[in-house]
Amino acid sequence: MTDKPDSPVAGSFVSGLGYRKGILDKRKLTPVAVVVHTTGGGILARFDREGAKKGDASPLETAVRVYSKIMTSSGHYVIGQRGECVQMVPEMTVAQHVGSAKSRAYYLPREKWLSPELAWWSSRWPGMNSPLDLAGGNLWRNGSCNQSTIGIEVVPPLTGAREPWSVECWDTLARLALDICARHSIQADAEHVVTHSDAHPISRTAQGSAWDPSINQWGWELMRRALSGSSR
Repeated sequence: MTDKPDSPVAGSFVSGLGYRKGILDKRKLTPVAVVVHTTGGGILARFDREGAKKGDASPLETAVRVYSKIMTSSGHYVIGQRGECVQMVPEMTVAQHVGSAKSRAYYLPREKWLSPELAWWSSRWPGMNSPLDLAGGNLWRNGSCNQSTIGIEVVPPLTGAREPWSVECWDTLARLALDICARHSIQADAEHVVTHSDAHPISRTAQGSAWDPSINQWGWELMRRALSGSSR
């Protein structure tokens, strides 16, 4: 495949395995939100274990190799700590980046699904019943978060899977988010640029805290500052 990046922020396009195999659906719904993920410690461990042998110069290259040759699921974009950005799935293709397991619980009253471990979510989103309310109530249209969103995977620092992201990473993330939002008429605010943990707290909470990304890495104030800096 010879696809070109949808965004000028991405330096290259490398076909993700799911896209190359033709198992991903064409998008039928207009994107209404951006979902930010962390690739977590698995990519760092793989880079440490086999990166040199496979010719990976950075954890980002390991992530791209994994998403293009091993895993059929990925976000649309991958960003590294040096500010590198690679697109892996066209924006008008539905990337598999947010699983739907246990998401039916969000259709229940708040008290039915919001356990004490998920209290962080209610603190972050006061007045909302569930993630179904995000993005103007459109985040989980037709029961799928993927149908309506564009996913961005951030590879964490070598110093640790939960360590803060670099300035270069934040700058690229902000520029990419702003570009996506502008092209798809998405509001670049807290309800429309969310994390995987915001979108699916049941699957992305551990020890009473969000972990995809972790609270050490993400906060809307951090994103707001990055967006403000990139808009000048």
